[in-house]
Amino acid sequence: MPSDPIGILFYIFLIFPGLAYRYATAGHRATTRRSPFREVAAVVAVSALCWVVIVLIVFIFSLVVPGISETMKSIVLDPNRVFSRHPTSTVGWLLGFLAFSTVIGFLLGGEKLYKRRTKFLQRFGGSINETSGWEEAFDTRCPGESEVHVGIQLKSGAWVQGVLLSRTPSTDEGPDRSILLSGCIQQRLSGRRKLEDVKGYEVLVVHATEIDFMSVGYYPPGTSDRWQGIAPRAGAV
Repeated sequence: MPSDPIGILFYIFLIFPGLAYRYATAGHRATTRRSPFREVAAVVAVSALCWVVIVLIVFIFSLVVPGISETMKSIVLDPNRVFSRHPTSTVGWLLGFLAFSTVIGFLLGGEKLYKRRTKFLQRFGGSINETSGWEEAFDTRCPGESEVHVGIQLKSGAWVQGVLLSRTPSTDEGPDRSILLSGCIQQRLSGRRKLEDVKGYEVLVVHATEIDFMSVGYYPPGTSDRWQGIAPRAGAV
């Protein structure tokens, strides 16, 4: 482990791709509680993968341009000595590789690649502990650009339904989660048989602690009228 400032800075740069990956996944992945060890392991693993890609690219170029592999080897083994001799070119190489590897890490954390990886793990029996029932119903199983229609049986006996607007992005099965419904929001109060439109309001917020169960359907955008009026018969739940 280096003790000089240049060497320490160089090794800090090595984990930038993993940090970019975590930043990219935070924009679309459901939040989950992880131990510090797992967080660090994820950052290090992705960073290592990105730098392996960089090494392979350098190796391919070294077959065409002699001397590149030796230069890279010197930078990795003794960055302080190389920097003292060639500061400008060393900084240029490091910034270039840092930018390229960070872009790779960010792309690996993109929504499409992340979902493909999750489906691959599920198909072959891998770990799916980063998902929840909500994420499965609202995201993973939703085909394409379909609207997610949600019907909710409340513990009070009432039924509400509408188009999913958003929800708390958490895989923690805790009571602090909530769902936001929009579109044509309908309700059936406890003891009544008929659905009624909730007029004058655009968004309905339902907390997880009030939910008995949920039903989820997927419809093409703009076809909400086909779904309106559908609800379990009163007294059947």
